[in-house]
Amino acid sequence: MTYSLPLPYSINKDWLLLEKLGEGAFANVRRMVCKRTNSAYALKLIDLKKNTNTEKSAKKEACILKLLCHPNIVEFYQTFMLKHDEQIFQCIVLELITGGELFHQIPQNVGISISQARLYFNQILDGVEYIHSCGIAHRDLKPENILISVSNNSPCIKISDFGMATVFMIDGKQRMLNKECGSLAYMAPEVTESAYFAQPADIWSIGMILVLMLTGTKPWTEATKFSTKYMKWTKNEISDISPWNRLDEYTLSFLRKILNPYPMERLTIPQIKDEDWCCSQYMSNINKISSVPVDNTMIEALTRMCSFIETTPSPIQQYEQNFNFNILSSPQLIEAPEVYSKLSTNIIRTPYEKYITRCLVKSDVFETLRRLISVCSNFEWTWKVNDFSMTVSSLNRENVTFKINISEFNGNTLIDIRLSSGCVLEFKRNFFKIKESKEILQVLLPS
Repeated sequence: MTYSLPLPYSINKDWLLLEKLGEGAFANVRRMVCKRTNSAYALKLIDLKKNTNTEKSAKKEACILKLLCHPNIVEFYQTFMLKHDEQIFQCIVLELITGGELFHQIPQNVGISISQARLYFNQILDGVEYIHSCGIAHRDLKPENILISVSNNSPCIKISDFGMATVFMIDGKQRMLNKECGSLAYMAPEVTESAYFAQPADIWSIGMILVLMLTGTKPWTEATKFSTKYMKWTKNEISDISPWNRLDEYTLSFLRKILNPYPMERLTIPQIKDEDWCCSQYMSNINKISSVPVDNTMIEALTRMCSFIETTPSPIQQYEQNFNFNILSSPQLIEAPEVYSKLSTNIIRTPYEKYITRCLVKSDVFETLRRLISVCSNFEWTWKVNDFSMTVSSLNRENVTFKINISEFNGNTLIDIRLSSGCVLEFKRNFFKIKESKEILQVLLPS
């Protein structure tokens, strides 16, 4: 069974793994605490037996994170491999961001204020501009990969999850990409059609995030000819269509320049920053913090690694020489001095965010499980039960998959629902469908 590490789990006498913070198709994220310093981190565990290319992809992600250092990018500390019984995990130690994901901040079908959206948008631009300057494309920019760190009551955007990232440029020479990856709703139209340039594709995704922030909804499920709403956008037939009819012409004109179907006509990040919409009332304290230049030798090695994964197999010894991937055999931990020295300072120690996709019911765990099975059957979702957890998939175009964990809590039962893959907004809709179903409403306790 994937991700079967117990809770809590002691890696060694100093390191303790605690609750799960998130889960995807190939990895999950847990809070990790250093018992000596009481410092907390996020540990991404990637199951190396899940897919034949997982190990190479995991090392590539760690390599990319090691290259990057910017206030709007989640900080990387170290990577190692962990063995537990028959399982092997590639582990990536990251900064723990306690403010939650961007999508938690966005009221559904409402959105956030223009001033708040502008603040977040400009910080996302700063982070992505830096990533591109390093010759790297993210390729999976979406609200659940944008985290919010709060320090001195000032929110700071942190771009995370570089599992789809790749090198597109070295020494000023760009290569075109051809791998279709990312989340369909945020994917640029050219990504699904043919080879594409990296930067315009990421910029499209940023534009889609801005639409979501301003309106609380996605304008379409995919930017292809199969979407009537998207085709109306390309023909500029949107005056009476939601969410566009809720935006002022000033904002709409700005979005047209970013969400241009033709990538070569799309605004670049410097051009976006010069637009009046971005400049208005924008002040960013984090711009005072400088980013760190990238080592070209490491970029060259990473380019070879990306080529290895995305095209034909080739040796990667030169890539691996740049990194120290230690093996951890449970319960012993091979000493990694750079981890201990770096992890002990400047870490947020506040508790992790409270997820909104939880609810408390008065029925016991057995009755709750029975009710949830009934709900999933009524919605014609596919589901699989494992002890007191369920893996559920919707059968629509979005193909959302989420996990439902059921546990006792102070004499009641806690239902904890986490997105595994698919659209965040569709997942949120499914959560409320469950919560508002008659089976759950009958036993639901006030939140």
